[in-house]
Amino acid sequence: MQSDIYKHVRVYYLALVVSLGMFLTGYNISFTGSLAVWELYYPSNETAYASIKMFPKFATAFYTGGLIGSLVSAPFSAKYGKKHMIMVFNVIFCAGVIFQLHGGTDRIGTKYMQIGRYISGFGAGAFSAVIPAYVAECGPKEVRGRLTGLLPVALYLGDIIAPQWNHYLKTHSITHHISWSTLCGMQLVPAIILAIGLSTLPESPRYLVRAGKLGDAMECLAYLRHTTTDHPVVRSEFAEIGATVIEEDEAKGGLSWIWMFFGKGHFVRFAIGVSIFAIQQLSAQVLVVRWVSEVIDLAPRSTNSRYMALKLYYALKVIVTLSAVLFRAEKSGRRQSLMKSAMSTSILFYVLSIFAQHQPNLHAPLSIGSLYGMLLAVLLYFCCLAYSYGWGPFPWIYVSEIFPNRTRHYGLSISTSIIWLRLLNGTKVGKVAWNSGFNYKVFFYLGIANIAVSAVYAYFLPETTGKSLEEMDVLFGTIQPEDRERNILIASKSIPTEKTDLGMVESEKDFVAHSAAIKQVLHRNAQPCPLCFMNLAWSGANEVG
Repeated sequence: MQSDIYKHVRVYYLALVVSLGMFLTGYNISFTGSLAVWELYYPSNETAYASIKMFPKFATAFYTGGLIGSLVSAPFSAKYGKKHMIMVFNVIFCAGVIFQLHGGTDRIGTKYMQIGRYISGFGAGAFSAVIPAYVAECGPKEVRGRLTGLLPVALYLGDIIAPQWNHYLKTHSITHHISWSTLCGMQLVPAIILAIGLSTLPESPRYLVRAGKLGDAMECLAYLRHTTTDHPVVRSEFAEIGATVIEEDEAKGGLSWIWMFFGKGHFVRFAIGVSIFAIQQLSAQVLVVRWVSEVIDLAPRSTNSRYMALKLYYALKVIVTLSAVLFRAEKSGRRQSLMKSAMSTSILFYVLSIFAQHQPNLHAPLSIGSLYGMLLAVLLYFCCLAYSYGWGPFPWIYVSEIFPNRTRHYGLSISTSIIWLRLLNGTKVGKVAWNSGFNYKVFFYLGIANIAVSAVYAYFLPETTGKSLEEMDVLFGTIQPEDRERNILIASKSIPTEKTDLGMVESEKDFVAHSAAIKQVLHRNAQPCPLCFMNLAWSGANEVG
Protein backbone atom coordinates (compact mmCIF):
# COMPACT_ATOMS: atom_id res chain seq x y z
CA MET A 1 0.00 0.00 0.00
CA GLN A 2 2.79 2.43 0.96
CA SER A 3 4.77 1.64 -2.20
CA ASP A 4 1.62 2.12 -4.29
CA ILE A 5 1.08 5.57 -2.83
CA TYR A 6 4.67 6.58 -3.59
CA LYS A 7 4.57 5.13 -7.09
CA HIS A 8 1.24 6.75 -7.91
CA VAL A 9 1.63 9.88 -5.81
CA ARG A 10 0.66 12.18 -8.69
CA VAL A 11 -2.66 10.50 -9.39
CA TYR A 12 -3.45 10.38 -5.66
CA TYR A 13 -2.77 14.12 -5.56
CA LEU A 14 -5.03 14.60 -8.59
CA ALA A 15 -7.86 12.63 -6.95
CA LEU A 16 -7.54 14.55 -3.68
CA VAL A 17 -7.64 17.92 -5.45
CA VAL A 18 -10.72 17.25 -7.55
CA SER A 19 -12.45 15.47 -4.65
CA LEU A 20 -13.00 18.98 -3.27
CA GLY A 21 -15.68 19.33 -5.93
CA MET A 22 -17.43 16.26 -4.54
CA PHE A 23 -16.99 17.64 -1.02
CA LEU A 24 -18.83 20.79 -2.09
CA THR A 25 -21.57 18.66 -3.64
CA GLY A 26 -22.06 16.69 -0.40
CA TYR A 27 -21.92 19.87 1.70
CA ASN A 28 -24.67 21.42 -0.39
CA ILE A 29 -26.87 18.32 -0.42
CA SER A 30 -26.80 18.26 3.39
CA PHE A 31 -27.02 22.04 3.47
CA THR A 32 -30.12 21.97 1.26
CA GLY A 33 -31.88 19.09 2.97
CA SER A 34 -31.77 20.48 6.53
CA LEU A 35 -34.54 22.73 7.78
CA ALA A 36 -32.30 23.67 10.70
CA VAL A 37 -29.87 25.28 8.25
CA TRP A 38 -32.56 27.55 6.85
CA GLU A 39 -33.49 28.63 10.38
CA LEU A 40 -30.18 30.52 10.31
CA TYR A 41 -31.24 32.32 7.15
CA TYR A 42 -34.24 34.03 8.75
CA PRO A 43 -34.43 36.15 11.93
CA SER A 44 -35.94 34.30 14.87
CA ASN A 45 -39.32 36.04 14.64
CA GLU A 46 -39.69 34.87 11.03
CA THR A 47 -38.33 31.35 11.36
CA ALA A 48 -41.53 29.53 12.23
CA TYR A 49 -43.27 30.63 9.07
CA ALA A 50 -40.70 31.74 6.51
CA SER A 51 -38.12 28.96 6.83
CA ILE A 52 -40.76 26.24 6.62
CA LYS A 53 -42.41 27.95 3.65
CA MET A 54 -39.23 28.62 1.66
CA PHE A 55 -37.27 25.48 2.58
CA PRO A 56 -38.90 23.28 -0.14
CA LYS A 57 -38.40 25.98 -2.77
CA PHE A 58 -34.71 26.39 -2.00
CA ALA A 59 -34.23 22.61 -1.96
CA THR A 60 -36.07 22.16 -5.26
CA ALA A 61 -33.99 24.92 -6.85
CA PHE A 62 -30.71 23.24 -5.90
CA TYR A 63 -31.76 19.72 -6.93
CA THR A 64 -33.20 20.97 -10.23
CA GLY A 65 -29.96 22.78 -10.97
CA GLY A 66 -28.04 19.61 -10.11
CA LEU A 67 -30.13 17.52 -12.48
CA ILE A 68 -29.64 19.99 -15.32
CA GLY A 69 -25.92 20.33 -14.60
CA SER A 70 -25.32 16.58 -14.64
CA LEU A 71 -27.06 16.21 -18.00
CA VAL A 72 -25.67 19.33 -19.70
CA SER A 73 -22.05 18.73 -18.68
CA ALA A 74 -21.42 15.82 -21.09
CA PRO A 75 -21.13 17.57 -24.49
CA PHE A 76 -18.97 20.34 -23.01
CA SER A 77 -16.51 17.98 -21.31
CA ALA A 78 -16.36 15.93 -24.53
CA LYS A 79 -15.46 19.00 -26.60
CA TYR A 80 -13.32 21.09 -24.27
CA GLY A 81 -11.80 18.50 -21.93
CA LYS A 82 -12.65 17.45 -18.39
CA LYS A 83 -10.06 19.47 -16.51
CA HIS A 84 -11.01 22.73 -18.17
CA MET A 85 -14.72 22.13 -17.69
CA ILE A 86 -14.22 21.36 -13.99
CA MET A 87 -12.60 24.80 -13.78
CA VAL A 88 -15.59 26.37 -15.54
CA PHE A 89 -18.12 24.54 -13.37
CA ASN A 90 -16.20 25.61 -10.26
CA VAL A 91 -16.56 29.25 -11.32
CA ILE A 92 -20.29 28.70 -11.91
CA PHE A 93 -20.63 27.13 -8.47
CA CYS A 94 -18.87 30.09 -6.83
CA ALA A 95 -21.15 32.51 -8.69
CA GLY A 96 -24.11 30.71 -7.15
CA VAL A 97 -22.62 31.05 -3.66
CA ILE A 98 -22.12 34.79 -4.18
CA PHE A 99 -25.76 35.14 -5.23
CA GLN A 100 -26.80 33.37 -2.01
CA LEU A 101 -24.65 35.64 0.12
CA HIS A 102 -26.55 38.60 -1.35
CA GLY A 103 -29.89 36.98 -0.52
CA GLY A 104 -32.25 38.38 2.06
CA THR A 105 -35.61 37.80 3.68
CA ASP A 106 -37.51 40.27 1.50
CA ARG A 107 -38.96 39.39 -1.90
CA ILE A 108 -35.90 40.47 -3.89
CA GLY A 109 -33.49 38.81 -1.46
CA THR A 110 -35.44 35.55 -1.70
CA LYS A 111 -35.17 35.66 -5.50
CA TYR A 112 -31.41 36.11 -5.19
CA MET A 113 -31.31 33.06 -2.94
CA GLN A 114 -33.33 30.92 -5.34
CA ILE A 115 -31.20 31.95 -8.31
CA GLY A 116 -28.07 31.21 -6.29
CA ARG A 117 -29.38 27.76 -5.39
CA TYR A 118 -30.10 26.99 -9.06
CA ILE A 119 -26.61 28.10 -10.12
CA SER A 120 -24.79 26.28 -7.32
CA GLY A 121 -26.88 23.18 -8.02
CA PHE A 122 -25.85 23.33 -11.68
CA GLY A 123 -22.18 23.39 -10.70
CA ALA A 124 -22.58 20.58 -8.17
CA GLY A 125 -24.47 18.40 -10.68
CA ALA A 126 -21.73 18.93 -13.25
CA PHE A 127 -19.09 18.01 -10.63
CA SER A 128 -20.85 14.72 -9.94
CA ALA A 129 -20.70 13.72 -13.62
CA VAL A 130 -17.33 15.09 -14.79
CA ILE A 131 -15.03 14.53 -11.80
CA PRO A 132 -15.43 10.70 -11.62
CA ALA A 133 -14.74 10.44 -15.37
CA TYR A 134 -11.65 12.65 -15.06
CA VAL A 135 -10.20 10.63 -12.17
CA ALA A 136 -10.91 7.28 -13.89
CA GLU A 137 -9.25 8.40 -17.14
CA CYS A 138 -6.13 9.61 -15.36
CA GLY A 139 -5.72 6.72 -12.92
CA PRO A 140 -3.81 3.48 -13.66
CA LYS A 141 -5.76 0.26 -13.44
CA GLU A 142 -3.82 -0.91 -10.36
CA VAL A 143 -5.26 1.84 -8.11
CA ARG A 144 -8.18 3.24 -10.13
CA GLY A 145 -10.73 1.83 -7.66
CA ARG A 146 -9.06 3.59 -4.74
CA LEU A 147 -8.83 6.86 -6.63
CA THR A 148 -12.46 7.01 -7.72
CA GLY A 149 -13.52 5.61 -4.34
CA LEU A 150 -12.11 8.72 -2.65
CA LEU A 151 -14.83 10.77 -4.36
CA PRO A 152 -17.81 9.33 -2.42
CA VAL A 153 -15.70 9.62 0.75
CA ALA A 154 -15.37 13.35 0.04
CA LEU A 155 -19.11 13.47 -0.69
CA TYR A 156 -19.86 11.94 2.73
CA LEU A 157 -17.42 14.30 4.45
CA GLY A 158 -19.25 17.28 2.99
CA ASP A 159 -22.55 15.73 4.06
CA ILE A 160 -21.21 15.41 7.63
CA ILE A 161 -19.50 18.77 8.05
CA ALA A 162 -22.48 20.91 7.00
CA PRO A 163 -24.82 19.90 9.89
CA GLN A 164 -21.98 19.91 12.43
CA TRP A 165 -20.92 23.38 11.35
CA ASN A 166 -24.56 24.48 11.47
CA HIS A 167 -24.93 23.10 15.01
CA TYR A 168 -21.81 24.96 16.14
CA LEU A 169 -23.08 28.26 14.79
CA LYS A 170 -26.51 27.80 16.38
CA THR A 171 -25.14 26.91 19.82
CA HIS A 172 -22.84 29.93 19.91
CA SER A 173 -24.54 33.26 20.35
CA ILE A 174 -23.84 34.63 16.88
CA THR A 175 -26.29 36.82 14.99
CA HIS A 176 -28.41 35.18 12.30
CA HIS A 177 -26.83 37.20 9.51
CA ILE A 178 -23.25 36.36 10.53
CA SER A 179 -24.12 32.70 11.10
CA TRP A 180 -25.76 32.34 7.70
CA SER A 181 -22.99 34.21 5.88
CA THR A 182 -20.38 32.02 7.57
CA LEU A 183 -22.20 28.75 6.84
CA CYS A 184 -22.77 29.66 3.19
CA GLY A 185 -19.55 31.57 2.52
CA MET A 186 -17.32 28.78 3.84
CA GLN A 187 -18.00 26.97 0.57
CA LEU A 188 -15.76 29.46 -1.22
CA VAL A 189 -12.68 28.20 0.67
CA PRO A 190 -12.54 24.66 -0.81
CA ALA A 191 -13.70 26.10 -4.15
CA ILE A 192 -10.68 28.43 -4.24
CA ILE A 193 -8.35 25.59 -3.22
CA LEU A 194 -9.87 23.49 -6.00
CA ALA A 195 -9.22 26.25 -8.55
CA ILE A 196 -5.58 26.57 -7.46
CA GLY A 197 -5.08 22.81 -7.44
CA LEU A 198 -6.58 22.37 -10.91
CA SER A 199 -4.00 24.77 -12.34
CA THR A 200 -1.30 22.23 -11.39
CA LEU A 201 -3.03 19.21 -12.97
CA PRO A 202 -2.85 17.89 -16.55
CA GLU A 203 -5.75 17.20 -18.88
CA SER A 204 -7.05 13.66 -19.29
CA PRO A 205 -4.67 11.73 -21.61
CA ARG A 206 -7.63 9.97 -23.21
CA TYR A 207 -9.22 13.30 -24.10
CA LEU A 208 -5.90 14.47 -25.60
CA VAL A 209 -5.68 11.38 -27.82
CA ARG A 210 -9.24 11.95 -29.04
CA ALA A 211 -8.35 15.58 -29.72
CA GLY A 212 -5.40 14.46 -31.84
CA LYS A 213 -2.77 15.91 -29.48
CA LEU A 214 -0.68 12.77 -29.35
CA GLY A 215 2.49 14.38 -28.07
CA ASP A 216 0.61 16.02 -25.23
CA ALA A 217 -1.14 12.74 -24.42
CA MET A 218 2.16 10.88 -24.28
CA GLU A 219 3.74 13.43 -21.97
CA CYS A 220 0.63 13.50 -19.80
CA LEU A 221 0.68 9.72 -19.37
CA ALA A 222 4.38 9.80 -18.48
CA TYR A 223 3.76 12.54 -15.91
CA LEU A 224 0.84 10.74 -14.27
CA ARG A 225 2.71 7.41 -14.19
CA HIS A 226 5.76 9.14 -12.70
CA THR A 227 8.11 7.94 -15.45
CA THR A 228 9.38 8.81 -18.94
CA THR A 229 7.65 8.68 -22.31
CA ASP A 230 9.76 5.73 -23.48
CA HIS A 231 8.76 3.54 -20.52
CA PRO A 232 7.02 0.30 -21.61
CA VAL A 233 4.06 0.96 -19.30
CA VAL A 234 3.40 4.35 -20.88
CA ARG A 235 3.81 3.12 -24.45
CA SER A 236 1.61 0.10 -23.80
CA GLU A 237 -1.20 2.19 -22.30
CA PHE A 238 -0.93 4.72 -25.12
CA ALA A 239 -1.23 1.92 -27.68
CA GLU A 240 -4.37 0.64 -25.94
CA ILE A 241 -5.95 4.08 -26.13
CA GLY A 242 -4.99 4.38 -29.79
CA ALA A 243 -6.55 0.99 -30.50
CA THR A 244 -9.95 2.27 -29.38
CA VAL A 245 -9.69 5.12 -31.90
CA ILE A 246 -8.96 2.62 -34.65
CA GLU A 247 -11.98 0.52 -33.69
CA GLU A 248 -14.32 3.49 -33.62
CA ASP A 249 -13.14 4.52 -37.07
CA GLU A 250 -13.69 1.00 -38.40
CA ALA A 251 -17.14 0.62 -36.82
CA LYS A 252 -20.06 1.30 -39.13
CA GLY A 253 -21.61 4.60 -38.17
CA GLY A 254 -18.81 5.03 -35.68
CA LEU A 255 -19.39 8.75 -35.41
CA SER A 256 -23.17 8.58 -35.04
CA TRP A 257 -25.24 9.03 -31.90
CA ILE A 258 -26.99 5.72 -32.53
CA TRP A 259 -23.66 3.88 -32.42
CA MET A 260 -22.65 5.71 -29.23
CA PHE A 261 -25.69 4.55 -27.28
CA PHE A 262 -26.80 1.40 -29.09
CA GLY A 263 -23.59 0.04 -30.59
CA LYS A 264 -22.47 -3.46 -29.68
CA GLY A 265 -21.77 -3.64 -25.96
CA HIS A 266 -22.74 -0.01 -25.38
CA PHE A 267 -26.40 -0.10 -24.38
CA VAL A 268 -25.85 -2.68 -21.64
CA ARG A 269 -23.33 -0.36 -20.02
CA PHE A 270 -25.76 2.54 -20.02
CA ALA A 271 -28.38 0.21 -18.53
CA ILE A 272 -25.97 -0.85 -15.77
CA GLY A 273 -24.98 2.74 -15.03
CA VAL A 274 -28.59 3.85 -14.59
CA SER A 275 -29.78 0.77 -12.71
CA ILE A 276 -26.87 0.55 -10.25
CA PHE A 277 -27.42 4.13 -9.09
CA ALA A 278 -31.19 3.57 -9.00
CA ILE A 279 -30.69 0.57 -6.70
CA GLN A 280 -28.22 2.50 -4.56
CA GLN A 281 -30.57 5.46 -4.15
CA LEU A 282 -33.78 3.45 -3.61
CA SER A 283 -32.32 0.48 -1.75
CA ALA A 284 -33.22 -0.66 1.73
CA GLN A 285 -29.83 0.49 3.02
CA VAL A 286 -30.66 4.11 2.20
CA LEU A 287 -33.94 3.68 4.05
CA VAL A 288 -32.08 2.60 7.18
CA VAL A 289 -29.60 5.46 6.81
CA ARG A 290 -32.58 7.84 6.77
CA TRP A 291 -34.11 6.05 9.74
CA VAL A 292 -30.90 6.39 11.77
CA SER A 293 -30.95 10.18 11.46
CA GLU A 294 -34.67 10.51 12.17
CA VAL A 295 -34.75 8.16 15.19
CA ILE A 296 -31.66 9.70 16.78
CA ASP A 297 -33.07 13.13 15.99
CA LEU A 298 -35.97 12.36 18.36
CA ALA A 299 -33.63 12.21 21.32
CA PRO A 300 -34.16 15.05 23.84
CA ARG A 301 -32.46 18.26 22.79
CA SER A 302 -31.45 18.97 26.36
CA THR A 303 -28.91 16.14 26.36
CA ASN A 304 -25.71 15.58 24.45
CA SER A 305 -26.56 11.95 23.67
CA ARG A 306 -28.33 12.88 20.42
CA TYR A 307 -25.37 14.75 19.01
CA MET A 308 -22.84 12.21 20.23
CA ALA A 309 -24.88 9.43 18.59
CA LEU A 310 -25.08 11.31 15.31
CA LYS A 311 -21.38 12.18 15.38
CA LEU A 312 -20.50 8.56 16.05
CA TYR A 313 -22.74 7.43 13.19
CA TYR A 314 -21.25 9.95 10.74
CA ALA A 315 -17.69 9.13 11.82
CA LEU A 316 -18.34 5.41 11.41
CA LYS A 317 -19.77 5.96 7.94
CA VAL A 318 -16.70 7.85 6.72
CA ILE A 319 -14.15 5.54 8.39
CA VAL A 320 -15.73 2.35 7.05
CA THR A 321 -16.16 3.80 3.55
CA LEU A 322 -12.56 5.01 3.47
CA SER A 323 -11.29 1.66 4.75
CA ALA A 324 -13.30 -0.24 2.14
CA VAL A 325 -11.98 2.00 -0.63
CA LEU A 326 -8.33 1.90 0.43
CA PHE A 327 -7.99 -1.73 1.48
CA ARG A 328 -10.74 -3.71 -0.31
CA ALA A 329 -11.44 -2.00 -3.65
CA GLU A 330 -8.47 -3.59 -5.41
CA LYS A 331 -8.46 -6.88 -3.48
CA SER A 332 -12.03 -8.09 -2.99
CA GLY A 333 -13.20 -6.53 -6.24
CA ARG A 334 -16.27 -4.46 -7.10
CA ARG A 335 -18.72 -7.33 -7.57
CA GLN A 336 -17.82 -9.23 -4.40
CA SER A 337 -17.98 -6.06 -2.29
CA LEU A 338 -21.47 -5.23 -3.57
CA MET A 339 -22.70 -8.77 -2.92
CA LYS A 340 -21.27 -8.96 0.59
CA SER A 341 -22.70 -5.55 1.41
CA ALA A 342 -26.20 -6.56 0.30
CA MET A 343 -26.12 -9.94 2.04
CA SER A 344 -24.82 -8.60 5.35
CA THR A 345 -27.44 -5.83 5.33
CA SER A 346 -30.18 -8.40 4.73
CA ILE A 347 -29.02 -10.43 7.75
CA LEU A 348 -29.12 -7.29 9.89
CA PHE A 349 -32.64 -6.55 8.64
CA TYR A 350 -33.76 -9.96 9.86
CA VAL A 351 -32.17 -9.28 13.25
CA LEU A 352 -33.92 -5.90 13.39
CA SER A 353 -37.17 -7.65 12.46
CA ILE A 354 -36.85 -9.91 15.51
CA PHE A 355 -35.77 -7.01 17.66
CA ALA A 356 -38.67 -4.80 16.53
CA GLN A 357 -41.26 -7.34 17.67
CA HIS A 358 -40.49 -6.34 21.28
CA GLN A 359 -40.73 -2.60 20.64
CA PRO A 360 -44.26 -1.37 19.85
CA ASN A 361 -43.18 2.07 18.61
CA LEU A 362 -39.87 2.64 16.90
CA HIS A 363 -40.75 6.32 16.59
CA ALA A 364 -40.18 6.74 20.31
CA PRO A 365 -37.27 8.97 21.36
CA LEU A 366 -33.99 7.08 21.45
CA SER A 367 -32.33 7.13 24.84
CA ILE A 368 -28.74 6.11 24.30
CA GLY A 369 -28.37 5.48 28.02
CA SER A 370 -31.03 2.76 28.07
CA LEU A 371 -30.30 -0.88 27.30
CA TYR A 372 -32.75 -0.87 24.41
CA GLY A 373 -31.28 2.33 23.04
CA MET A 374 -27.77 0.94 23.16
CA LEU A 375 -28.76 -2.30 21.41
CA LEU A 376 -30.69 -0.44 18.75
CA ALA A 377 -27.78 1.94 18.19
CA VAL A 378 -25.39 -0.99 17.76
CA LEU A 379 -27.67 -2.61 15.15
CA LEU A 380 -28.06 0.68 13.30
CA TYR A 381 -24.32 1.23 13.29
CA PHE A 382 -23.76 -2.25 11.89
CA CYS A 383 -26.29 -1.47 9.13
CA CYS A 384 -24.26 1.65 8.38
CA LEU A 385 -21.08 -0.45 8.28
CA ALA A 386 -22.63 -2.96 5.86
CA TYR A 387 -23.87 -0.22 3.53
CA SER A 388 -20.63 1.76 3.61
CA TYR A 389 -18.61 -1.37 2.87
CA GLY A 390 -20.16 -1.81 -0.58
CA TRP A 391 -23.28 -0.11 -1.89
CA GLY A 392 -22.17 3.30 -0.64
CA PRO A 393 -18.93 3.87 -2.61
CA PHE A 394 -18.70 1.02 -5.13
CA PRO A 395 -21.41 2.14 -7.59
CA TRP A 396 -19.34 5.29 -8.11
CA ILE A 397 -16.24 3.19 -8.77
CA TYR A 398 -17.99 0.78 -11.11
CA VAL A 399 -19.85 3.33 -13.24
CA SER A 400 -16.81 5.57 -13.70
CA GLU A 401 -14.86 2.78 -15.43
CA ILE A 402 -17.25 0.71 -17.56
CA PHE A 403 -18.01 3.11 -20.43
CA PRO A 404 -16.00 3.43 -23.67
CA ASN A 405 -13.65 6.40 -23.90
CA ARG A 406 -15.90 8.09 -26.45
CA THR A 407 -19.08 7.85 -24.35
CA ARG A 408 -17.82 7.95 -20.76
CA HIS A 409 -18.91 11.55 -20.25
CA TYR A 410 -22.41 10.75 -21.52
CA GLY A 411 -22.62 7.56 -19.47
CA LEU A 412 -21.73 9.27 -16.21
CA SER A 413 -23.94 12.22 -17.05
CA ILE A 414 -27.02 10.03 -17.48
CA SER A 415 -26.15 7.70 -14.59
CA THR A 416 -25.54 10.40 -11.97
CA SER A 417 -28.74 12.19 -13.02
CA ILE A 418 -30.55 9.36 -11.20
CA ILE A 419 -29.14 10.66 -7.90
CA TRP A 420 -30.48 14.13 -8.58
CA LEU A 421 -33.85 12.76 -9.65
CA ARG A 422 -34.09 10.87 -6.36
CA LEU A 423 -33.14 13.97 -4.37
CA LEU A 424 -35.65 16.02 -6.31
CA ASN A 425 -38.52 13.61 -5.75
CA GLY A 426 -37.57 12.21 -2.35
CA THR A 427 -37.82 8.59 -1.25
CA LYS A 428 -41.55 7.90 -1.17
CA VAL A 429 -40.98 4.26 -0.22
CA GLY A 430 -39.07 5.46 2.82
CA LYS A 431 -41.91 7.78 3.83
CA VAL A 432 -44.43 4.95 3.60
CA ALA A 433 -42.25 2.71 5.76
CA TRP A 434 -41.66 5.52 8.25
CA ASN A 435 -45.38 6.29 8.51
CA SER A 436 -46.11 2.60 9.07
CA GLY A 437 -44.14 2.74 12.32
CA PHE A 438 -41.25 0.58 11.10
CA ASN A 439 -42.75 -2.55 12.60
CA TYR A 440 -40.97 -5.88 12.36
CA LYS A 441 -42.73 -6.83 9.09
CA VAL A 442 -41.15 -3.85 7.33
CA PHE A 443 -37.63 -5.04 8.19
CA PHE A 444 -38.46 -8.61 7.20
CA TYR A 445 -39.69 -7.56 3.77
CA LEU A 446 -36.73 -5.20 3.34
CA GLY A 447 -34.37 -8.11 4.00
CA ILE A 448 -36.04 -10.18 1.29
CA ALA A 449 -36.06 -7.27 -1.14
CA ASN A 450 -32.41 -6.56 -0.46
CA ILE A 451 -31.37 -10.10 -1.38
CA ALA A 452 -33.70 -10.23 -4.38
CA VAL A 453 -32.49 -6.95 -5.83
CA SER A 454 -29.09 -5.82 -4.56
CA ALA A 455 -27.35 -9.17 -4.04
CA VAL A 456 -28.72 -10.92 -7.13
CA TYR A 457 -28.04 -7.84 -9.27
CA ALA A 458 -24.42 -7.67 -8.09
CA TYR A 459 -23.95 -11.40 -8.78
CA PHE A 460 -24.50 -10.90 -12.51
CA LEU A 461 -22.24 -7.85 -12.87
CA PRO A 462 -18.98 -8.43 -14.79
CA GLU A 463 -15.90 -7.95 -12.59
CA THR A 464 -13.81 -4.93 -13.62
CA THR A 465 -11.08 -4.98 -10.97
CA GLY A 466 -7.55 -4.87 -12.39
CA LYS A 467 -8.67 -4.16 -15.96
CA SER A 468 -7.76 -1.07 -17.94
CA LEU A 469 -10.51 1.24 -19.22
CA GLU A 470 -9.88 -0.04 -22.74
CA GLU A 471 -10.27 -3.67 -21.63
CA MET A 472 -13.89 -2.90 -20.75
CA ASP A 473 -14.69 -3.05 -24.47
CA VAL A 474 -13.52 -6.67 -24.53
CA LEU A 475 -15.29 -7.45 -21.25
CA PHE A 476 -18.65 -6.20 -22.55
CA GLY A 477 -18.27 -7.76 -26.01
CA THR A 478 -17.77 -4.60 -28.07
CA ILE A 479 -14.59 -5.98 -29.61
CA GLN A 480 -13.09 -9.47 -29.81
CA PRO A 481 -9.78 -10.07 -27.96
CA GLU A 482 -7.89 -10.96 -31.15
CA ASP A 483 -9.11 -7.80 -32.89
CA ARG A 484 -8.06 -5.69 -29.95
CA GLU A 485 -4.57 -7.24 -29.96
CA ARG A 486 -4.24 -6.51 -33.67
CA ASN A 487 -5.27 -2.89 -33.21
CA ILE A 488 -2.92 -2.43 -30.26
CA LEU A 489 -0.06 -3.72 -32.43
CA ILE A 490 -0.96 -1.27 -35.20
CA ALA A 491 -1.30 1.64 -32.80
CA SER A 492 2.03 0.82 -31.14
CA LYS A 493 3.80 1.35 -34.46
CA SER A 494 2.54 4.91 -34.57
CA ILE A 495 3.46 6.12 -31.11
CA PRO A 496 4.93 9.64 -31.33
CA THR A 497 8.55 9.77 -30.26
CA GLU A 498 9.52 13.41 -30.69
CA LYS A 499 8.42 16.73 -29.20
CA THR A 500 7.68 18.04 -32.70
CA ASP A 501 4.66 15.72 -32.84
CA LEU A 502 2.87 18.04 -30.44
CA GLY A 503 -0.26 19.71 -31.78
CA MET A 504 -0.03 18.32 -35.33
CA VAL A 505 -3.72 17.52 -35.35
CA GLU A 506 -6.55 19.89 -34.50
CA SER A 507 -9.52 17.55 -34.18
CA GLU A 508 -10.60 13.93 -34.19
CA LYS A 509 -11.85 14.32 -37.78
CA ASP A 510 -8.22 14.44 -38.86
CA PHE A 511 -7.84 10.82 -37.74
CA VAL A 512 -10.36 9.70 -40.34
CA ALA A 513 -8.92 11.91 -43.06
CA HIS A 514 -5.39 10.67 -42.51
CA SER A 515 -6.62 7.09 -42.33
CA ALA A 516 -8.03 7.45 -45.83
CA ALA A 517 -4.70 8.78 -47.07
CA ILE A 518 -2.81 5.94 -45.43
CA LYS A 519 -5.05 3.32 -47.03
CA GLN A 520 -3.85 4.36 -50.48
CA VAL A 521 -0.22 3.57 -49.67
CA LEU A 522 -0.49 0.54 -47.42
CA HIS A 523 -0.16 -3.03 -48.51
CA ARG A 524 -3.52 -4.52 -49.52
CA ASN A 525 -3.53 -6.89 -46.52
CA ALA A 526 -2.48 -4.28 -43.99
CA GLN A 527 -5.01 -2.66 -41.67
CA PRO A 528 -5.39 1.15 -41.79
CA CYS A 529 -4.49 2.99 -38.62
CA PRO A 530 -5.99 6.39 -37.84
CA LEU A 531 -2.80 7.23 -35.95
CA CYS A 532 -0.46 6.30 -38.78
CA PHE A 533 -0.42 9.78 -40.27
CA MET A 534 2.46 10.43 -37.87
CA ASN A 535 4.59 7.93 -39.73
CA LEU A 536 3.51 9.56 -43.00
CA ALA A 537 4.48 12.97 -41.70
CA TRP A 538 7.89 11.79 -40.56
CA SER A 539 9.11 9.56 -43.34
CA GLY A 540 6.52 9.35 -46.09
CA ALA A 541 4.19 6.43 -46.64
CA ASN A 542 5.60 3.76 -44.35
CA GLU A 543 4.12 0.33 -44.52
CA VAL A 544 2.32 -0.83 -41.39
CA GLY A 545 1.08 -4.32 -40.77
